[in-house]
Amino acid sequence: MAPSLVILTAQQITKELGLDASELGMPDGMELLRERVAYVVEYLLEKDFEKLLNMLYIMDVSEEKIKQVILDESDGLAHYLIADLIIEREWKKVETRLFYKQKKLDDDESWE
Repeated sequence: MAPSLVILTAQQITKELGLDASELGMPDGMELLRERVAYVVEYLLEKDFEKLLNMLYIMDVSEEKIKQVILDESDGLAHYLIADLIIEREWKKVETRLFYKQKKLDDDESWE
């Protein structure tokens, strides 16, 4: 059975953020993934903001969206909103890879 998109996204985020595999683990749902990513983001916001910005840049998360979240957020929930941006971006990467992987398999079968 193939891993779910949530697990594949968690693995992608783990790789991109340079985390230990146990930090995000194998979440069984989007809410748990969001909680775990938000926890990491909150830590980085407080302890190493520069590292967080570098990671967001590497992940290709929209700089404009990040700025808007940081400037507009007054409820102390910026870490959740940034986690949502990370998950959204990494989810798209996983979907794209799966699409092209499947397309390649389909193309290879057409040669037979």
